[in-house]
Amino acid sequence: MSRKYVISVSRRTDIPGFPEYLRWFLDKLTRGGCYARNPIVGKPYYVSLLPEDIHGFVFWTKNPGPLLPLLDRVDALGKPVVFFLTITGYGAPWEPNSPPTEQMLAMARSLMDRYGPDHLWWRYDPVVLTERQDETWHAQNFRRLAEALRGTPRCVMSLMLSEGSYAHVAKRAAPVLQAVGDRLLEWPLARKAQLLASLGQIALSYGIRPEICAQPEVADAAGLRQASCMDLELLQRAMPGLPHLPMKPTRKGCRCHETKDVGNFNTCDKNCLYCSANKRLDREGPIVHQISAESAWLWPEPLAMPIPPM
Repeated sequence: MSRKYVISVSRRTDIPGFPEYLRWFLDKLTRGGCYARNPIVGKPYYVSLLPEDIHGFVFWTKNPGPLLPLLDRVDALGKPVVFFLTITGYGAPWEPNSPPTEQMLAMARSLMDRYGPDHLWWRYDPVVLTERQDETWHAQNFRRLAEALRGTPRCVMSLMLSEGSYAHVAKRAAPVLQAVGDRLLEWPLARKAQLLASLGQIALSYGIRPEICAQPEVADAAGLRQASCMDLELLQRAMPGLPHLPMKPTRKGCRCHETKDVGNFNTCDKNCLYCSANKRLDREGPIVHQISAESAWLWPEPLAMPIPPM
């Protein structure tokens, strides 16, 4: 590779949250690279994982637990790391396969103690509005999380999408919520913005910068910063010496700087009810067991493309 990259592990699927996927990832680190699938055209592309081609790693996850026993091995690579944790406090039915909130908060504190607060970022995402999860519920829930995560430099939020190309989310959620006596609420933008603005004030009271991801009209209405999830300034704080990275949006409204992702969509078995990216939640059986640790990419079908020898 002619350039070095920050490696995202992974914004497309929860690699740290599954021991099987971590075995796949560690195998790829040993072999020096892997392939990922272009999410638009499906064509595979190669990602070098050689030390000389890497600035550092960003681990995106709803459960860092399986990764914790492997941190010594990750640290041995000599590359800085960032942990981007989604912690919402929702529990079931929204996040049926995520750890209990107190366990997540304890793991987050452990990572901050080990690496420092600049290496732990928080996502309160998506913000789900239901009859039960109204302004009062979110304010109490968010304050509890913000207090426990004091020290992290940021909290990234966005509203749950359930219209247009995301209509499958509402269709999936409606019967589940009905079974537990809840329902989605359609709020006007002004009310949503007021809620997010109030959460932003809570975040600021704990020294946490509130941001809105990929929804500029919501950010403007709430008076909050538009997020760059892969924020160059924050990456440089966590990865000293990191040079300028070009902007490389991944969707409309995205302001991210460039990273290389090693995961693939539709490979997560967390089965979060609000998931907009994974449209295969109704498939039969888990997918995580269908992917070999020796596979050249994180996908059930084999790929007849070799990983170059180191």
